[in-house]
Amino acid sequence: MQKLASGEVAALDPYKFMALIGKRVIHPGGRVSTEALLRSAGITPTTRVLDVGCGVGTTAIEIARRYGASVTAVDISPLMLERARANVAAAGAADRVAVEQGDILALSYPDDEFDVVIAEAVTMFDDRDRAASELARVCTPGGRVLATEFLWREPPRPKPARCSSDRCARACSSTPWTTGCRSTRPRAYPESRQRPGRSR
Repeated sequence: MQKLASGEVAALDPYKFMALIGKRVIHPGGRVSTEALLRSAGITPTTRVLDVGCGVGTTAIEIARRYGASVTAVDISPLMLERARANVAAAGAADRVAVEQGDILALSYPDDEFDVVIAEAVTMFDDRDRAASELARVCTPGGRVLATEFLWREPPRPKPARCSSDRCARACSSTPWTTGCRSTRPRAYPESRQRPGRSR
């Protein structure tokens, strides 16, 4: 298995990184994260929804099916748009889902156009500040902008164990966590000397 340092991961093109870890579909958290997003969206049949970076249209179709809401699904990729249109037609949702070309950095919609704006795994590919500004611009005042995204975190570092004996309780409480308990630190003994211990 190939291992990369955090700096090498940061330098990778996002698509190449996903391919490296074996991902064919870029959807952080899978259906679980989409369900959490939808629970927070407060969508009703009258909600106007914009799904930015819709991919093959999976989330847009689910919103239309589940809530009966009107969804505008946009993507910058012609291939994704072709697949999304085919999936929308196959799902019988063409009356509720409009699939259109769109760029998250320059959405072609007027201000305050949508009640809910969704972006799943999109902002990582572009200027995040500009993308967030566009998502907020097309959302109505009091509406909701919801996004899911990947996050790189350094692996947690192990913390030293603390001694629980009464004898060193005071030392433990006054010793920084990063150094550990004073009585549990490893000690070095000369090879010629036996490690001290109780005689039997």
